[in-house]
Amino acid sequence: MLLFAHTGITLGMAWLVDNALARRSQSRIEDKIGREEASQGTQEKRGAYSQGNIHVLGQTIDYRLVLIGSMLPDIIDKPLGTFILQETISNGRVYAHTLLFTTMLLLLGLYLQRSGKIGMLVVALGSLVHLVLDSMWNAPSTLFWPILGWSFPRHDVSDWIPELIEGLGTNAWVYVPEIVGFLIIAGCAIHLLRSKGIIHFLTTGHFKLSGV
Repeated sequence: MLLFAHTGITLGMAWLVDNALARRSQSRIEDKIGREEASQGTQEKRGAYSQGNIHVLGQTIDYRLVLIGSMLPDIIDKPLGTFILQETISNGRVYAHTLLFTTMLLLLGLYLQRSGKIGMLVVALGSLVHLVLDSMWNAPSTLFWPILGWSFPRHDVSDWIPELIEGLGTNAWVYVPEIVGFLIIAGCAIHLLRSKGIIHFLTTGHFKLSGV
């Protein structure tokens, strides 16, 4: 997978989770203040309860961390395995493409979540999605490193770019996710432009609600 597939699809999945949490939060509102008052939008009750566990779509998950997590394995491994350790490893999918790396991120994220900090958990889940999109189960020696050995498969990095270009034109597993990811990124960009929320997104990681 390339840039648009990783970032776009992971962003879309995060939005779906965000939407599910928002719906769950809305259900809690209705349970607390009654369906009739909730539908009427009683400001006093909604305002009081908003200090609790109200979840507003686009306002809880830091989508900047989603983007970072979606590309983190490549951010680490591409320069490390392709350039820095080219003579010994020559592979752009090494340490950060392992379950060990993602598991460590998840454990750290779960620990920090206990104090209300979900940022690392968001990064960890983005990294996990990256492994799925890369079909890392097809490289078990990397995915389960170091259980199956301490070495990584070697590749001729000089063929990396030509293979990617060829895959974009001939391999549906490459170009279809790229198209889907691009459409999601384009949709987010259009929303940010229409809501005049680019600065808001860059500074908070949240999507600005239209008209707010």
